[in-house]
Amino acid sequence: MFCVPQRILLFPVAALLAAALALPAQAQVGGGGKPPRETREKARVERQKQRERAAMERRAREKLENKRRQEIAKRERKLENKRTTPALRRAEYARRAAEHQNYRPTPRAVQYARYLHQNQGKAHPNYSSQAYSNTPRPGYQRLPERGQYREYQMIQGSRWHDKGAERIVRDSRSGRTWYTRDHYRSFVEIR
Repeated sequence: MFCVPQRILLFPVAALLAAALALPAQAQVGGGGKPPRETREKARVERQKQRERAAMERRAREKLENKRRQEIAKRERKLENKRTTPALRRAEYARRAAEHQNYRPTPRAVQYARYLHQNQGKAHPNYSSQAYSNTPRPGYQRLPERGQYREYQMIQGSRWHDKGAERIVRDSRSGRTWYTRDHYRSFVEIR
């Protein structure tokens, strides 16, 4: 007959007994603890996917908006390059005004306007500002007459020759703020 030492038999039995006794105690104490690692990992991956989807949708919206702005700017450059009669220019200005009545400030412009309001018109260190004279060209929109205006660029950097067409114009006396996406042709007040 085959003989097995007693201590070899006792170790597995003792380990199994200890595990069996510890299992119910663990279930009672830690029932609502951390979810398993795989579940946490799945949740983290899902949150990352949601953030990526939201970022993709935001980039797509911005791309469409930029494309539309570029088309408008291209049309306006064409008009300025053509030699047109005053009647045609007035008709084109009326068309532009009707087109601009429906646009809204970008979320970035609203956020920057809030920043300016909180800081009493002091420009952000990454953005430039300068005085605005409120003397528009023919066909451009004019802001209310009495005001001390300052314009703020919407593109980071200090070089004025590459700052884009978007601006925020703020009246430092009343605190009212306007947004223009087409370099002062039209304004929308930011409330």
